[in-house]
Amino acid sequence: LVLVLFVLGLGGTTLLPQLLYGAGWAWLTYDRFALWASLCLLPFAAMAGVWLWRRAGGRGRWAAAGFFVALGLSATAAGWLAVISHAQPPAVDLAPLASFLDRPENRPYRYFTLGFGDSLAKLSAITRNGTPDGDYHTARPLPELRASGLGSIDTALWTPPGAAGALPFLAAAGRYGARFAFVNHLEYAPVLAAAGWHDIGLVGKVEAWEYPNVAPVAANAPPDTNPAAAIWWGAAPMAVLLLAAAALAAERRWWPSRAQWLAGLAGLRKASWAGALIGLALWWMHVLRPGPAPGIYFTYQSISVYATDAAAALGLAAWLGERALRGARPAFGPRGVGLAGLLLILAAGLSAPGSVDPALSAAFAVHLLLMLGWYWLTINAPPSPGRLGRWLALGLIVEAAVAALQSLRQSTAGLDVLFLRWPGATTPEMLGASVVQTASGLRWLRAYGTLPHPNILGGFLLIGLAATLERYLATGQRGWLAATAAGAAALAWSFSRAGWLGAALLVAGGAWIVLTQSRAAWPRYWRWAAISAAAGLAALLPVLPLVAVRADIGQGAVSTERRSVDERLGYIRDSLRMLEAHPVLGVGAGAYVEALARIVTPGTPLEPVHSVPVLIAAETGGLGALAALALGLAIVWRVWRRWRGMAPAEWVWVLALGAIAVVGLLDHYWWTAPPAQLAFTTVLGLWASAGRTGYSARRPPTTR
Repeated sequence: LVLVLFVLGLGGTTLLPQLLYGAGWAWLTYDRFALWASLCLLPFAAMAGVWLWRRAGGRGRWAAAGFFVALGLSATAAGWLAVISHAQPPAVDLAPLASFLDRPENRPYRYFTLGFGDSLAKLSAITRNGTPDGDYHTARPLPELRASGLGSIDTALWTPPGAAGALPFLAAAGRYGARFAFVNHLEYAPVLAAAGWHDIGLVGKVEAWEYPNVAPVAANAPPDTNPAAAIWWGAAPMAVLLLAAAALAAERRWWPSRAQWLAGLAGLRKASWAGALIGLALWWMHVLRPGPAPGIYFTYQSISVYATDAAAALGLAAWLGERALRGARPAFGPRGVGLAGLLLILAAGLSAPGSVDPALSAAFAVHLLLMLGWYWLTINAPPSPGRLGRWLALGLIVEAAVAALQSLRQSTAGLDVLFLRWPGATTPEMLGASVVQTASGLRWLRAYGTLPHPNILGGFLLIGLAATLERYLATGQRGWLAATAAGAAALAWSFSRAGWLGAALLVAGGAWIVLTQSRAAWPRYWRWAAISAAAGLAALLPVLPLVAVRADIGQGAVSTERRSVDERLGYIRDSLRMLEAHPVLGVGAGAYVEALARIVTPGTPLEPVHSVPVLIAAETGGLGALAALALGLAIVWRVWRRWRGMAPAEWVWVLALGAIAVVGLLDHYWWTAPPAQLAFTTVLGLWASAGRTGYSARRPPTTR
């Protein structure tokens, strides 16, 4: 059986399938034979491993372990092979296509995709128009499609006939009711033209073609579903596997002890912390629901899950499990801060029913609820100061290296190996690239690092700089100064005005606190501040004329900077209009841009207002604005009460909160971007934890 399945799994590389199945061999799915051959080999592999482990002595155990490690590595490599070898076309942004096909005048017509790869099936799943093509070879309804030998019309380019293999179907588009074709590869264009199609421009980033004189067709009826069968297929296999594992554990008495459960949950919580911190720099995400509105950037209207969200949820679940096993009640931190946070979440939730996008606002409120849990986790079980400092310092160094390379090359290309959606291969010549432009027309690309925008890079660098300050004050180790210099240089290359103001607050506020409260810390603080300033100025010296342009001063001032300010003022005026129309609950948490699209003239840039307080007021109304104000006042009140008793860590993190607040007055991402929400929540929790437990409260020595 293994031999027959293995040979069939080789497909057209042998004559056996053709001898057995005749002409039908061309459309068989041969990877399934290979899969079953692997499954049939498993018992033999397991027996070989057991024999080596039990009978061949120490060398046999090494051989068995090496074999299974090699098996795991080869399986992982096979799983990543499609990505590494680019066997699939790049993922297509399907939201504009779905919106285009959902227009009333386009709903009665089917469509083709050409060069989409696996995105073909996803587009078919999120639209109702239907396509003559299909992704499951033998289940497609067209006999001529099954007889063609093509895996799908979409992938004809990569078959022996090439793009011409799709010609018979494209030429008969009227018979299938297919009026539109979305093209993701240039080689299909001549075939479409030969078949009588017309290019009608771009839909999103995909070229669209139209076939003339196509009669409308009836909308596809959704397939019949059997909920009982779906539950059975979804639950029964995993249930059998879990029951088998439980039976084996009961027979061998493998149940972990309470101490082992606690140790495992603690390890999971620490790993989740590492994942969350890594995710702050690598914005991996998955779109659960594409946005409904065309012309709006997908992050402002999609319901998405980020890697940081998954790490935070996992860490929170592990911590709650630990608490349940210990029977301990968690601490909730400063009462006013927690109550204000709950009020803000309540305002976001209440804004959902009347929101312009209720599902998006509800998802936004759920994410805020997750952030509240993460805040309490950070208060009760923060990472050790050294571990946190090392992670953030490493982030500063990596971001500085990437920013330096981007500044030298004037390009963000090369980050695709990290599988990031942002920033892509951006250059100064591209429209929409974040640049500094001089009066002479010189365009200088600002550093993005690994983040979606230079302003976001600047905000996240502030948190890393605060961490190096806290660690250097606590330990005096010079390595923290190296990370500080790297972070200050990267902040300079980001050309983020809000980030520069936040850094100024961090430096000046720290100097004032040290001089008024802890003069013994002055030598270390002075070194940290001097290194920060020197590194930032040294990074800016080669591009000093651009600094004047960015500051909108001197003879180099240009209209691009003034236009940026004018646009931000325009968003504030639009926000006040929204607040006037929805004074109590706002237009819906997270739904600002969708609401903006309804009140501005076509062609107006659609972005959130660049001020977090104004954005909160517009989205959640007076209730949300009151909650945000209460949160700020609660932080100020606690700082006032503890002013003379603050440990270095506590005042460093409250300065970081101040820097974030300054940035939040001039930008929106602390509210609109889930990873930025988690970063703010982490800093808030570290500050509250420092005040509650003296976290990293060791003061510098008093000797000079």
